[in-house]
Amino acid sequence: MLSVFFVCLFFVSWVLGNTEKAMFAAKASNRDCLSLDEVLVEPSHVLSPQSDIVTVWPANQSFLYPFAHVERERRYEVRVSYPATTPTDIQIDLVCKRDTDVIYGVLFVPTYAGVSNQPDKDYPSVPVHIVLEPLLFGVVHEGILRVLAVIGGALIFGTFVAYPRLQALLLTPSIKQG
Repeated sequence: MLSVFFVCLFFVSWVLGNTEKAMFAAKASNRDCLSLDEVLVEPSHVLSPQSDIVTVWPANQSFLYPFAHVERERRYEVRVSYPATTPTDIQIDLVCKRDTDVIYGVLFVPTYAGVSNQPDKDYPSVPVHIVLEPLLFGVVHEGILRVLAVIGGALIFGTFVAYPRLQALLLTPSIKQG
């Protein structure tokens, strides 16, 4: 029983992290986002659907990620994940070009929310993982289709292969040798 506890503790230690996300429609009103003219940040890497970016953000800086290959009539989710060992508050703002109703990109404003006991280490860098995914029916990300396919395959395999074999094995009378 104790070994099961340590195995569970090991796996829990792998998921200590935080995630911030924003769901939005690619076609938005200008009141839903900041104007690109107001944002005084140079664009970073380009975010496109089904892509992900793994990077490290230096302390006390804002980061603008323009979008590419975003369809006007779709809804999307942008997520940024970071380790819980770096307590950070991340504000997510959508950015629009002037006189358009299409979202240009996303602005991340991280703020370190912890205290360091190391000298000259007040604001450590934050390792992040950024993902832009289209939403299925405007609610859940399309990656759920792969999960549903695996679950469906497992159900079909269990129903038509594993269950009949297990049933035949259990219901077959055992032959005693003696």
